[in-house]
Amino acid sequence: MQIQAKQSPVNTLAIDALLVGVFAEAPLDGAIAALDESLGGAIASLSRDLPFKAQVGESETLFRPTGIKAKRLIVVGLGKQQELTSEALRKAFGEAFQGLIGTTVAKTAILLDGVDSLGWEKAAAATVEAAKLATYRYKRYQTKGQDEHRAPDSLTLLVPKSGDLAAVKAGAEQASLVSDAANWVRDLVNTPGGDLTATDLAGEARAMAETRGITCKVLGKKELEKQGFGALLGVNQGSTEPPAFIILEYQGGKKKDKPVVLVGKGVTFDTGGLCIKPSKGMEEMKTDMGGAGAVLGTLRAASDLKLPLNLVGLIPATDNMPSGSSLKPGDIVKTYNGMTMEIVDTDAEGRVILSDALGYASKNYDAQAIIDLATLTGSIIVTLGMHVTGMFGKDKDQALLDRVYQAGQETGEKVWQMPTWDVYEDMVKSEIADVKNSDPRRGDAIAAAMLLGKFVGDFPWVHLDIAGPSWAESPKAYYDAGATGHGVRLLTEVLKNWNA
Repeated sequence: MQIQAKQSPVNTLAIDALLVGVFAEAPLDGAIAALDESLGGAIASLSRDLPFKAQVGESETLFRPTGIKAKRLIVVGLGKQQELTSEALRKAFGEAFQGLIGTTVAKTAILLDGVDSLGWEKAAAATVEAAKLATYRYKRYQTKGQDEHRAPDSLTLLVPKSGDLAAVKAGAEQASLVSDAANWVRDLVNTPGGDLTATDLAGEARAMAETRGITCKVLGKKELEKQGFGALLGVNQGSTEPPAFIILEYQGGKKKDKPVVLVGKGVTFDTGGLCIKPSKGMEEMKTDMGGAGAVLGTLRAASDLKLPLNLVGLIPATDNMPSGSSLKPGDIVKTYNGMTMEIVDTDAEGRVILSDALGYASKNYDAQAIIDLATLTGSIIVTLGMHVTGMFGKDKDQALLDRVYQAGQETGEKVWQMPTWDVYEDMVKSEIADVKNSDPRRGDAIAAAMLLGKFVGDFPWVHLDIAGPSWAESPKAYYDAGATGHGVRLLTEVLKNWNA
């Protein structure tokens, strides 16, 4: 979708659909009031003649409206003006753009008025995110019925004379780049495991990095053996596909500046290993590299936005397969940092491979902070549902945890802090090794975080369990069913304000 912003007369714009947002229990004002006058009061009459209350997500369409050149006018409810947020804008316009999928609407415009309480840049960003995220569809393997998924191909943000056009352009451009990164990640996560192996994922990383001047190095099986990645190799040993450890380095800051290190779980398909999962729903286990996808997307967005800081992305990649050579419950692996780990549950493989990646991060980088993302546990879904990420860290890292929380509030990719108190230490104690990888009888999401915390050293650290919001089981306001690209907008927001 092509995006532009301009100050132009609304009435003379020859487009397929003009969208305007109106508030509940509030009179029309400004540019929208002037538009309504040219329409003979058609917008104001909606609440009188129809059960239209302008709540978030409500919309009404007027076809061939008189007084303007647009073929249809879509009036979008924004809720109460005093309760307006960026997320409300995303939901409102996202619902409207979802409704345009499969129609003949190609050229669209939004009259961006009455939303300056958010700031013009934020308001523009939210509307562009709504349009781009809502119109994404993954149809790579469908050979028929493509018209059913046709989406608008252009969006113009119309800014009233009282608006800040420069701020709108800046917000729209940034949001467009970040949304494109998130949608690219959705492509990766939606791709079946048979077509996205660890080798394929490494190839995608290389291709993205090469076009952006990001350094990309991939460690293969022999190098992993030489360097002692015993945990990643242990999970991979049941597979016919080789593992990969992907290292990305983006230098947007000064050479001497310490980097922020992002670590993403890259299990390209998870059967559970010998502790095999039930067959029902296993097709969704192609999504178990959602954390890796979020890291890749964030590196892409950071580079496209030219963020002024140094970043490292680390991705341990493998599938988790059952075979005669698979890890067995009770086996011991030796991790990258030398710690031994008892494998109690082969289906708790994500934290196993992350232990190597976090150990590598703490040994090889003098990091400002380490943030890891993983579709890690069903336990966090039981606790927080499908909409919210579980966030974990140590008491000393509360400032970083707070920063991530605030970014979640702004982007709508919300997080909730979970406990990592000392009382949980016994959940990862092993009788025969330094640690064990699972305590399935109790709070497994906490157990996983307690385990990962042992591999990050003294660096500021946040662990994000994105198992719920990385996948939408049904369409939502600005997401189709399937992968959401969760984490890209969240982390980009964190990093945009890193030096503030």
